[in-house]
Amino acid sequence: MPDYPTNVPPAGWYTDPANSAQERWWGGVEWTHDVRPLAGPTPAVVLTPEPALANVPGGGVNPFAAIDAQERQGAGMFADSYSAAPSNPFSSSGAGQDAFGQTADPYSFRSGAQQGSFSTTPSWNSSGQRNALRSIPSNGQATAGLVFSLLGFSVLGITFSLIGLRKARTFEAEGEVPLGRKRSRWGIALGILAFVVSLSLTAIYLLGFQYALGVYLPQTAAVAEREGVPTSDVVLDTNGLPLVYSRVEVEQEYYEAFEDEGLTVDLVSCPGQARMVIGGGFECSFTANGATHTLNVTWTSNRGDFTTAFDGVVQE
Repeated sequence: MPDYPTNVPPAGWYTDPANSAQERWWGGVEWTHDVRPLAGPTPAVVLTPEPALANVPGGGVNPFAAIDAQERQGAGMFADSYSAAPSNPFSSSGAGQDAFGQTADPYSFRSGAQQGSFSTTPSWNSSGQRNALRSIPSNGQATAGLVFSLLGFSVLGITFSLIGLRKARTFEAEGEVPLGRKRSRWGIALGILAFVVSLSLTAIYLLGFQYALGVYLPQTAAVAEREGVPTSDVVLDTNGLPLVYSRVEVEQEYYEAFEDEGLTVDLVSCPGQARMVIGGGFECSFTANGATHTLNVTWTSNRGDFTTAFDGVVQE
């Protein structure tokens, strides 16, 4: 393996061997295509290296001069073909810009408007700041509005859906996909429907309450007045109306109950009327297996609770 010299100069701007009125960038290994005018007046004395050292700035031997010799046929052959040469990116004036005001890439070759195969495009914007990755847009308000509307929270559903619809329009105005627009519209529609249903149920409840005030209470008051007891003592049915005694229904109910107990019942007889208030009740008689028995019912609350006694014995 041949011994390469170690006196190769570092990368930097040096006087162009082909044109002493300009400088050419030495990449540390070989000359590049980047040139620039001299920053100051042309020096009176320019050191010209020996022909054998002509491709190394300041003298010395370029150990890589023989590599790709046909591609590097001398500095003067490509001096005119690269017109848009970038300036020194490390200089104090015009740093990082070429003759056209564009940001120069010190690691790329430029031939007119074309860029060599080894160039890289930096991820910076025109102001010199690195371009940040753009976040994926979302519209959680539209989803929340739809969920609230489905659950029946109409006010929250409509509110969040309106916010989501406005956000979707903002996306569209900025050239983005209007995310959440369909969800927002469904949320608004379902929210309005839930609001209408809730209003209807409220109206039905109020009407029913008014009906109770107009029908149930007067009937209860009439029974209380007739029986001479407070309205709180009147026994009410499941609809809130005063419980009505029906002898036929009561006799049929007890007849079937006795048969379910395995008794042979010949007759069940109940009175024609009964006091349907707390402390009131009725007494029925029935015949089973040739023997006559009595059945006493006494109301204990206005909700219809009662006690039963067979032949004077209260049943638990």
